[in-house]
Amino acid sequence: MAATKFTETEREKLFAQLEVPFDPAQIKWRVMRRSNDGRSGLVLPFADPRAYTDCLNQHFTPAGWTREYSISTVPSLTRVDKGRVVVTSKVLIATTVTINRLGSHTGTGEEWADRENAVTALTHRHLSALAAASGSGAISTASANPG
Repeated sequence: MAATKFTETEREKLFAQLEVPFDPAQIKWRVMRRSNDGRSGLVLPFADPRAYTDCLNQHFTPAGWTREYSISTVPSLTRVDKGRVVVTSKVLIATTVTINRLGSHTGTGEEWADRENAVTALTHRHLSALAAASGSGAISTASANPG
């Protein structure tokens, strides 16, 4: 017998719990871009992927949710970086987080392969976006199965 979906009240309560921010000690800051002169740039916060896993485990148990990654590359691309031509690849990632009885959320991201820790940085940014989407109620409740 399949489990029934959460009631509207249960769903609202879960989303409210997921909206609670992480402890500031779990937040890290990463420089994402710098201007050519190095005087300005873009800095974004992210939480360690373990913090997201712990949060989902706390609210749904380890058996109550799944996360699936699909990583691929686009080879032999050329880009200009600080005036020099770089031959590189793109790393593409798609992730689906499914919460039993609630629904699933799929997101994508990309990063240049020649950047230091490209997959790690991409995964961190992507998980941050997933958590934000989950907390705001953007999980699709149309289907409990990814697809």
